Parts: sequence; structure tokens; C-alpha cells
Amino acid sequence: MDLIQEPRPTPAVLTEKPAQRVIEIDTVEGNISGADFYNQYVKPRKPLLLKGATRDWEACQQWNLEYLKNLQNDRELTVKKATIQDGATEQMTLSAYVSLLEAFEQSTEPQKGKPPYLHDVGLFNIMPELTKSIDFSTVAPYFPSFYHAHWWKYVQFFVSIKGHITPLHFG
Repeated sequence: MDLIQEPRPTPAVLTEKPAQRVIEIDTVEGNISGADFYNQYVKPRKPLLLKGATRDWEACQQWNLEYLKNLQNDRELTVKKATIQDGATEQMTLSAYVSLLEAFEQSTEPQKGKPPYLHDVGLFNIMPELTKSIDFSTVAPYFPSFYHAHWWKYVQFFVSIKGHITPLHFG
């Protein structure tokens, strides 16, 4: 079981920080049935950490920065510069982006800032051939049925340097 801290609601006092409480999160190695997932986790709104459910996917075996850099596609992607909240963007190819990340990670010189962040990119819409590396059937039971027929349309791709932290949602 993994533990995360979740803010506990407190009275609206501006000078107080929210109290923290620890919640336990079940961990499942591999897959569980769709019925068990729904009944034990979705329906009661209980978090679950599912580890290794996709480990046998071709994408998990092949995809790394070198693989992405060598994909034959010259379509430009939008990368986010500075902080995501600033909204500044730049256009570049996936190959150019990966080269930028590699240069940043390998540099021994002090860095002025972080490289851009590839955020919310519908990669399978841009390069549909990459869906062949994904066996969606192994995770399909965890998604609503409307998702199944065109799952690749909903997948968002995120890439950045090691240790990059960003919000997953905007409020």
C-alpha cells in the first residue's frame, strides 16, 4: 500500500495552513478484472495504484528518447515554455524537442532555465501508426465503454526533463 497526504478541510482562516491527513492507497501489481475495478474502486471512489498493467506493451519496451527522436515525422508540436501558467508556447518537431532535452540533461554547464515542456499533445492523432505499440485491450476494462472505439483520440502525451513537476489540472 502506498500513502499520500491529502489536505483536510479546515475553517476558512487565511493565516492557517490546511491540516494534512494520510490516506492509504491500495496497490495492485498487474491487472484486475473490470468488474473488481469498478466495484472496489470506481463505485466507492477509492484510489488505486495499478502497477505494471502496461509493462508488456511494445511501447513500454521500445519507446525512449532515441526512439522518439528518430520517428519520421516533421510535423511541428506545441511545447510550453517557462511555466505552464504563463502560457508561452513554441513550435518544434518531436526530433528537435528530444534533442533539446538531451542537450539539457547532458550539459555540465549551469542552466538558466528549464527546456520547454511537451504537454497535452494528442500524439496518436498526429502519428496514428504509434497505436500499434499499444495493446489497449489490457486496460480497456478500466475505461468507460464510449472510450473504447476511439481511445487514441483521448490520449494525451507528456514529456519533459527528469524531475519536472507540473499541475495535471487547471482550476
